[in-house]
Amino acid sequence: MADIIAADLPKVSDPGEVTFAPIGISLAIGGHPANVSVGLLQLGIARGEVGLVGAVGTDVFGDFMEKTLKERGVVTHLRRVPSVGTTSDAILVVKGEDRRFHVDLGASWHFDPDELLSVLQKEKPSLLYVAVGICGRLDDRLAEVLEKGKGLGCVTFVDLAAPYGKGWDFIQGPLKWTDIFHCNDAEAMNITGTGEPTEARNGLVAMGAKMVFVTLGAKGATVQDFRGVLMEQAPFRVNAVDPTGAGDAFCAGIIAEIMRGKLLGKIAAGLDPEDMKHLLTVGQATGAICTMGVGATTTVTRQNLDRLLASQGKEVETGTRIHRRQEA
Repeated sequence: MADIIAADLPKVSDPGEVTFAPIGISLAIGGHPANVSVGLLQLGIARGEVGLVGAVGTDVFGDFMEKTLKERGVVTHLRRVPSVGTTSDAILVVKGEDRRFHVDLGASWHFDPDELLSVLQKEKPSLLYVAVGICGRLDDRLAEVLEKGKGLGCVTFVDLAAPYGKGWDFIQGPLKWTDIFHCNDAEAMNITGTGEPTEARNGLVAMGAKMVFVTLGAKGATVQDFRGVLMEQAPFRVNAVDPTGAGDAFCAGIIAEIMRGKLLGKIAAGLDPEDMKHLLTVGQATGAICTMGVGATTTVTRQNLDRLLASQGKEVETGTRIHRRQEA
């Protein structure tokens, strides 16, 4: 997804009105897989260890996406979809408010899951991260893709965007093949059909997800696993400029820390609570540093992450509230 971002706006224009962008309008790579891939490399994962499978159009945005991803060191498997534009998003960010998204579905809607299955078979990655919601056939065959990944020994990580052309319940069945699941609190309630965040988390785990991370925006984040361990954590404090991609950065931070801490082999049996707490802390810190610049990957670096963890990490981690739900 190509992101066209106007951030730090004083307002959204009224009809016929001109509003000037005080810090400019930028073009950046976007979309969950691209943001997570670049974020992982900027957090210290070695070049050649991160691959991306996706679709772009035969347009200048597609050229930009492919060129940028390869320059950043992502092993790139991109199919050019003829006569279709690259998925793009015009993002308006009024100062102090959440983002306003305006999406052209583009090539992502036409992504062929057989191409992903082919790459999986060849490369057999240790972790498979899949973004779903606006990829028509991939969304329809998500359970098949995840089951195949599990059969190849992958830890599976599913991240969600608001679904297009389908109900939120499309994700319910595939959760039984999902080791790690990320969404925000509103999405969790939509998926489970509940009006209360605690019920929503319990519902996601009951559907089969082994470990569920739910981000709460400015209120922090939670993690709950299949053993009934629940953790609630307050947010980091930063000067936010643009929240675009914060959830993707959160996921990149978790994956990078899983790899760094050699935790992949422990996920199936359930992580030690201290490891779960630390993953939540690092994920939150990575999401927080993302908001400090314009674009989803601009400020997601190991240096910025280490600096924020050094200044606030102990306070945030120590304040984590831990519960163990016997009924889970």
